[in-house]
Amino acid sequence: MIEDGPMKEHMERSKEGVIKSQYITYTVKNGMLVKEISTNAKAAVSVLNSMSTESKNNLLIKATKNIHQSRKEILLANNLDVEDALSNSKDDAFVDRLRLDDERIDGIIDTLNNIVKLPDPVGTTLDTWKRPNGLEISRVRTPLGTIGIIFESRPN
Repeated sequence: MIEDGPMKEHMERSKEGVIKSQYITYTVKNGMLVKEISTNAKAAVSVLNSMSTESKNNLLIKATKNIHQSRKEILLANNLDVEDALSNSKDDAFVDRLRLDDERIDGIIDTLNNIVKLPDPVGTTLDTWKRPNGLEISRVRTPLGTIGIIFESRPN
């Protein structure tokens, strides 16, 4: 739920569940903002850590479908951000990096699909050694956490 303040004002002025903040687009899904979604994702880490590769890949595939299905809303929110950047006299290079279009959204989807094709590194033993006291130690790859798409003001 959004409390009184600047975000509430943006929400009231926005359309189709999209909230705009300067150069950051928040898409509301079931009343949640990105920060709330991130908090929930962190809470889900223990479940995700124990998921099979197939289950994790299915989630990534679902994410690509959600991005594809939400394309119109994503582009609408991005257009608001681009308009805001232009009205704040941001340079052309900044605006170009900020701007999304169908091709760039396809690139995001393709990147997630490429991640699905990669071997799952989680659980891979990188190294094993035995201590003088007989204790065997292994370096094993563990999950990092959440995937996010982040805008950076740098060349494409």
